[in-house]
Amino acid sequence: MHIAQNLGVLGGTGLTAYFGLIKVGEAKADDVVVVSGAAGATGSMVVQIAKHIVGCKKVIGIAGSKEKCDWVKSIGADECLDYRSPSFKEDFAKATPDYANLYYDNVGGEILDYAITRCARHARIIACGAISGYDAKSHERAGIKNWHEIITMSLQVRGFIVMDHLKDAPEALGVLSKGIEEGKIQVEGNQHLVETSFEDIPKTWMQLFSGKNTGKLVTVLK
Repeated sequence: MHIAQNLGVLGGTGLTAYFGLIKVGEAKADDVVVVSGAAGATGSMVVQIAKHIVGCKKVIGIAGSKEKCDWVKSIGADECLDYRSPSFKEDFAKATPDYANLYYDNVGGEILDYAITRCARHARIIACGAISGYDAKSHERAGIKNWHEIITMSLQVRGFIVMDHLKDAPEALGVLSKGIEEGKIQVEGNQHLVETSFEDIPKTWMQLFSGKNTGKLVTVLK
């Protein structure tokens, strides 16, 4: 629990999720929220804050397997979509009949491009990460083909980095700590521990790009 709290829930991961959702995204109880990378470190925190702290009307996660989607639902998501499924786009459309008011993006690429088309008028898109392109050359990264939707639907795209909001860290940590105490924020199971040697750290961290981790990937030196 100590590792999960200080490296995840009460560390940079929890602060990033809180600031992005609350300060940047201005999440409200009547929002339909979609979170990509929902089984990852930040995404899983966004799901829990949106559902259990803000009380958003509907929270939809996006993850890379049925097992991950089941876990995302167990921590609070109303629905979770497997982006590897052949029916992903159809499933996304069915899950958002009234469209999404807030899209918390951790992956970028083709998922972001399609998610733009499932956003309601005046929806907010929170640009937190773009892991789908981190290990690709610039010319190989998927571009945004649906940019016109941002114009015609008056969407707001808001990028941020956690350090921009550190002055509000005491507030965020207070809310998250209370959430843990009240059982609204899950600590156990929200991390993926990997034992490795110092020399193999780069190879271990590459697991982030293969989707092997659920929650925060924590390196434990042998």
